Amino acid sequence: MRHLDLFSGIGGFALAAQKIGWETVAFCDCEDFAQQVLAKHWPDVPCHPDIRTLKGANLGPVDIITGGYPCQPYSMAGKRRGKEDDRDLWPEMFRLVLETGASWVVAENVAGHISMGLDRTLSDLAGAGYEAVPLVIPACAVGARHRRDRVWIIGHRGGVRTTHLCRHPTQLLSRADDSPAGRGTPIRT
Repeated sequence: MRHLDLFSGIGGFALAAQKIGWETVAFCDCEDFAQQVLAKHWPDVPCHPDIRTLKGANLGPVDIITGGYPCQPYSMAGKRRGKEDDRDLWPEMFRLVLETGASWVVAENVAGHISMGLDRTLSDLAGAGYEAVPLVIPACAVGARHRRDRVWIIGHRGGVRTTHLCRHPTQLLSRADDSPAGRGTPIRT
């Protein structure tokens, strides 16, 4: 699998991709510190500083795009300006999904995205032929000592149905009540 890592931070998605044998073909992050970390750990993978100027045609084939697009437009801790916020970069991520023709999309954001903007994200993906499933997974479900709900959006374009993907995270979440934090709750589907 050829992986495009957007809003890369210090490479969490790329590290996971590397562990399962995927090739990360490019990063995109605007922060200097993140770019330095990425260059240290993946010196042969280019890092683009601005998603607005990154073109899918320059990347070669891409099978999967990952990214935690900026949360400030949707966060309960902010002004919640949504698409009126200049940090609303989902449209740029979606543009690259279309330009590359990637079969898979994995996106992540804050829980506030559920009540603001998630419907647009899912609609965009559906309109482009992706079956997309949103999942809420708290940090305590994977061993953290705090809740911190995150919305994960997994989309696939093609013949494979993604609805079966809900089973594993739901099982994971149902075990969250046994976590050290003891505050996890399962998703009800």
